[in-house]
Amino acid sequence: MLNSIKFKNIQEKLRMLKERREKQLRINFQKYIIKKMRENIERQKNIQNHNKQKSNKSNKKKEFDKETINKNIITNYFRDNNSKHIAFIDSWPCINNAEKELLQRFEISCKRLNITYLSINNKGIIINNHPLQNINIKLIDKNDILCVISLHFSSQKISHHYTLATLWNPLDFYKIEIDLKNTLSSDGFLSCYSNIVDNYFTNISNKKILGYLNTTIAEPILDYTFGDYKCFYIGINWEIVNPKNIDAKRSKILDILRELENNNMVSIYGPKLFHSVDVWKDFTSYQGEIPFDGLSIIDKIHKCGICLVLSSDSHIKYKMCSNRLFEGLAAGVPIISDNNPFIYEWFADNIFYINPENTSESIDKIKGYIEYFKTNPEDVLKKIENCREIFMKNFKLDLQIENLINNVENEKRILNEI
Repeated sequence: MLNSIKFKNIQEKLRMLKERREKQLRINFQKYIIKKMRENIERQKNIQNHNKQKSNKSNKKKEFDKETINKNIITNYFRDNNSKHIAFIDSWPCINNAEKELLQRFEISCKRLNITYLSINNKGIIINNHPLQNINIKLIDKNDILCVISLHFSSQKISHHYTLATLWNPLDFYKIEIDLKNTLSSDGFLSCYSNIVDNYFTNISNKKILGYLNTTIAEPILDYTFGDYKCFYIGINWEIVNPKNIDAKRSKILDILRELENNNMVSIYGPKLFHSVDVWKDFTSYQGEIPFDGLSIIDKIHKCGICLVLSSDSHIKYKMCSNRLFEGLAAGVPIISDNNPFIYEWFADNIFYINPENTSESIDKIKGYIEYFKTNPEDVLKKIENCREIFMKNFKLDLQIENLINNVENEKRILNEI
């Protein structure tokens, strides 16, 4: 009996020993598998890192080769080209807007002055049709570019070249801190004759005004005309997309346009669609879109015969004007404007004024002006001639560019002597 019990105990111990051994074998096997998996993962990482390093070296070599090629292109280009170069920053290369129209006009004016025009994006890449297209301006020696001009506060100084920021936006348009920082990153400013804005930026930066640059035009300059005796108006009418955002001033302007339309006294132009909405569908006087070529709008104003120049409250507040005034002056037609102090200070009673706050009064005045144009053409032509003379002397774009070139050259000469 005792032997039987002992035998059973021995059997139980052997069974337990076998189970422990099997369990340990399973654990050892699992550890082995995990170890091999980790080794495999590590091996794959090493392969990936090796390939990545190899790829990085290859990319760096390609970048180095590309930069070397571009530098050679630049060297050869400037060896054979001694003209002055000005680069203009195109903040939105893929969008047709007011800045795009201005860039077209800058290019035209530069050609008139035998200045090489370059258009660059916010990264500094040359994007216009030019031998240096797709090359970054940062690779170009600072002495080979006379200056870079930023048209909008959304663009900052992007290279080591002498950079000027235009001050033709009301301070109300600078919504966030980066807008100011972008403008202040420049080496100097270009004024549009707003003392309020000029003083603000020169006081907080101690940087100079290096010249004047308005949203103006150099050509075409057309003969004086009354055309069809219709008011020319162009706009986006974006408020129709969200009528709740329309302000009182804009609402009044739309009321004036409707009344002018009812009296067959206006031709409206502008983009047909905005965010896929037909923004001018309620206006029968809408005539369609005008190409953003810097020129076509002048012909349309000339055909209409009267240019309607209506300013935003911000432009009036900071004594600024839009490009519409200069387009009307270039078209050679009488100007009907609101009471913008900039316009009155420069052109006085050679302009015909209305108060858009009062719709019925504005319509009556415009009717009266058109009748006056028809019955007293010589008096009106004299006013148009006076406006044209002021425009040609102070605001013609190629003249402004020529003056700022002289100022920049003098300033850079002084800086080199310091």
